[in-house]
Amino acid sequence: MALVDSVRAGLAELEPIDVRDHATADLALLYAEAIDTASAGRNERGHIEGWADKQRDPLAELGPKLLACLTALGMTPAARKGIVNTAPDTPKASPLDELKRKRAERLAT
Repeated sequence: MALVDSVRAGLAELEPIDVRDHATADLALLYAEAIDTASAGRNERGHIEGWADKQRDPLAELGPKLLACLTALGMTPAARKGIVNTAPDTPKASPLDELKRKRAERLAT
């Protein structure tokens, strides 16, 4: 399976993708396509055909960028561990509020 296919499968699990996240999803697909294309274009000496910068490996250049996109979309194990609850936390009652509540209960009975 190509990397771009894996990214597409992961994005399909996120459907419907929030409109605000479309650009990140598209960028992740572009990075995955570029990595697949560069990896498929290696010649017998291991050099990558069509990759403009002969001194740098496309995986080393694009891999971290793809990972950042996937993390931003919540598509990595580390990102999923960080996403526990998107609902806002309810504020804890202060000790004074607690005393007021108990007093009100006492007076009501």
